[in-house]
Amino acid sequence: MATELFLLRQLDAFMAEPNNWDFWYSQKPEPDLAKRLEQLTRHHNGHVRERAVLCLGLMGTVPALPALIERVNDWAMQVRRAARTSILRFIKPENAQSLANCLPNLFRLLDGKRDDHQSLVNQIIHFLALSENRGVLLDILVSQDKNVARAALRVLLEHQIFSEDVLFQRAKQSNDAVVRLVATNALLMRPAMVTTERIARLLKDSYAPIKQAVLHYIVEEKLPVSPSLLLPLLLDRNELVRKRAARLLTAGDVSPIKCYIAAFHDNSRKAEERGTALLGLDEQKYEHVIELALNSLDCSSVAMYKAALLVIVRNLQEDAREYLLKAFTYPSYTIARMVVKTFVKLKLYLTMADIQQSLEAAPTVKHAELCFALARRFNEWNQLILLLSHTNIKANEFTPEAVARWTLQLNRFTAQPSESQKRELLLLIEKHPAITHKDRGCIMQFIGSQ
Repeated sequence: MATELFLLRQLDAFMAEPNNWDFWYSQKPEPDLAKRLEQLTRHHNGHVRERAVLCLGLMGTVPALPALIERVNDWAMQVRRAARTSILRFIKPENAQSLANCLPNLFRLLDGKRDDHQSLVNQIIHFLALSENRGVLLDILVSQDKNVARAALRVLLEHQIFSEDVLFQRAKQSNDAVVRLVATNALLMRPAMVTTERIARLLKDSYAPIKQAVLHYIVEEKLPVSPSLLLPLLLDRNELVRKRAARLLTAGDVSPIKCYIAAFHDNSRKAEERGTALLGLDEQKYEHVIELALNSLDCSSVAMYKAALLVIVRNLQEDAREYLLKAFTYPSYTIARMVVKTFVKLKLYLTMADIQQSLEAAPTVKHAELCFALARRFNEWNQLILLLSHTNIKANEFTPEAVARWTLQLNRFTAQPSESQKRELLLLIEKHPAITHKDRGCIMQFIGSQ
């Protein structure tokens, strides 16, 4: 207690000096002493930081642990030493939960280059691995903080504190998909622990990589699996899961194509499921899949339309250009974004006339913005002409803002306007209400007229 009071007096003396003045400490002081000391662990004066760290350790302020761990990698050696000393004071059974919650902070220390922190981290992990404390690590596998749960699982696996069987039983209750995946992979490394019940549970997990890992294990180990477990996976949203499930069903003399056709024609199913069935038929190289996809373009469902368009693009590639242009005017913005990405990915050719036509038929403002984004592939001046010449009333809402943004980039353009572009712009600028006086002056300087 005397040491603590002595350090607090030293801190008061330091903070009374003008050179140590701190805005947050002086103008917005924390009422709680521990909070004030935590503030001072980030002070610019190393002597202040050192004494604040030592005080927190002597006081046993558990909530200050993250701040103390941060100071272990301080740029001043004395502060680093003081932080290590203070943290070691917390290695007590009643602090096991708090230390376990700080595992992500401790692991981040290992990336620090100012000192070797491995010894400190090992001491704390060894403490948590003791028989009276290891239950804490198991409990925080279901922590709401995903970083804490992942760090705890890392310690449990690396130090083999519990068997994979025990870890899996606890980790399967976690909300974090990565924790479940790591525990699943650890379980699959022990074939004796893999039971039919566990496979059935894992194949129903919502996280696709878990299902992928289990299906891969089944294929490699040649395990018998009931078709009733695999059939729902044919309509999974993940392509790899669908393909692996189809492969296992084929090996069991069950035709995935027949299952997909039945699902596709079942109008009682959700449109998303029917769209997935169409994608599955494409993955299984069904010969009439293009015909089914083309007929599905008349569907009002976004999910079905998207699946049909994907099938058409995969099979027709460059020849799907006309279908993509037509799809751009589909009411859903999701479809429009997909069309733009496809044009860029496949490097399909576009003309200004195509973009102009799509812009005039754009059903929403967002669709029109995508048209202007596509116009950048040509020429900045063509983009401005497109901005000023369209007749889409909905696009008029953002035309002034788009022109202003275009003008801000004017000095970065490398291409100069051609004579025909100058003439066209002169006519458009003169009568267009969306151009401000300032923007008009900037543009006119470049096209050679005042």
